[in-house]
Amino acid sequence: MHYIYLLLVLAIYNSNQVGTSKEYSVSTNLRKFENIAYVTLDSCNKWGMPSTQFKIEYPNDFIVEYNADSKYYLRLRKFTNNKVSKEITIGKSGVVNMEGTEFWLKKMNKGLASQFENYQLLFLGEKEFLDSTYYLLQCQINFDQLEDSRFIGDYYSSVIIFLPPSDKVNGVSISMLRDTILIGSNEEIMKTFNFLY
Repeated sequence: MHYIYLLLVLAIYNSNQVGTSKEYSVSTNLRKFENIAYVTLDSCNKWGMPSTQFKIEYPNDFIVEYNADSKYYLRLRKFTNNKVSKEITIGKSGVVNMEGTEFWLKKMNKGLASQFENYQLLFLGEKEFLDSTYYLLQCQINFDQLEDSRFIGDYYSSVIIFLPPSDKVNGVSISMLRDTILIGSNEEIMKTFNFLY
């Protein structure tokens, strides 16, 4: 009976895996958090989004939302007193190389500056992040003008494009938002991001 139960557990575990033979990690490390969110080729097909596969770990105090707003692969949010205190949103990028990343982030910077009155660019350029160099947009945004009462006051945002080492899957854009300038759990969560291909 124990043998059958073990086989059932392994079958359930394997059914949640993407079934790939290779895994690319932004940073190699052991399991950090209690939960793992997967986005698979089947998920992308169902949502009508560009094909990619990845997994990311997250702690219990974050809530995961798949196909958020029908335009993102997933969103992780942490609430403090009914206010969003941290958020990681992973969406499509449409970028295939570093030059495209630079162009896309410059365009995003202009869009954010025109959308928010109290937008402040903190950094736009190449920067070390998670032990690699990326083209990175960092800014401060005041969300008080939004009707969404879950966002209050100033937020610090970092936007980055992760490109996979294989052309079998598409890259992703990642927005990390927090209500304090202090580096914290968003970066620790991003260390667990892995493309699957």
